[in-house]
Amino acid sequence: MPATINGRICQITNSSGLNDNYFNELIYKGIQESAQTHNWEATVLQSSSVSDFSKLVKTFADADCRLIISPGNLLEQLQTAAQVNPNQRFMVMDFGIDPPLENVWVQEYATDQAAFLAGYLSASVTKTGKVGVFGGIDIPPVTSFMDGFTLGVKYYNQQKGTNVKVIGWDVDKHEGLFTGGFCCSVEGRQAARQLLDAGADVILPVAGQSVGIGAGAEIQEQGNAWIRRGYRLGETNPEFADIILTSIENALTLVLRRRQTRS
Repeated sequence: MPATINGRICQITNSSGLNDNYFNELIYKGIQESAQTHNWEATVLQSSSVSDFSKLVKTFADADCRLIISPGNLLEQLQTAAQVNPNQRFMVMDFGIDPPLENVWVQEYATDQAAFLAGYLSASVTKTGKVGVFGGIDIPPVTSFMDGFTLGVKYYNQQKGTNVKVIGWDVDKHEGLFTGGFCCSVEGRQAARQLLDAGADVILPVAGQSVGIGAGAEIQEQGNAWIRRGYRLGETNPEFADIILTSIENALTLVLRRRQTRS
């Protein structure tokens, strides 16, 4: 890959591909904007598996990349590459590094604060007095959403004298419902069904796009449901446009609500 006059900003995707309606696509849009602003060239290489990462880093390290960016699920591979290539700058999305590395920038979000508001809102609209939340895997970028959501419900109860219960997550015990990964729609259906059967009429999936699609499909099949429009899911899957209550925007987390009546 030849060098450029002003340098490149470079992206390595995970195996979900560039057009994943999730982090790969969000990063790609970001590097396109940055390249236009700074007159850089934006270049993307796609991983077919995690084992591709070191090979792709080597390609980019020899190609005048000012910055190599990857999603958080490639964190381990990125850390290794950063240690092997100390003069190359990297950025990772949605995960911190402890201890930090001088040549790695991290981009994290205060998702607990946005989720807090979603929890408060969910507590205000539930008809059953129960709301639910589930995650993909037990890691801080996931449980931060679950913590904030649960604390938002608790705050609503304190302010309004209500007793809305959260199913799927216990902040104090750090225990809850997880699908075990971020794929696939079947797992989303199963988790949503468990929460719906327990009485929840508002559900927050924190497990990625495909799991969220499964959760939405399960809600629609079990009963009338609606949503207020959220990022991308309402666009790419318009059949869910009426069951999105709200979205929590670090990326793609949607709060799903079962409708009680039809107009």
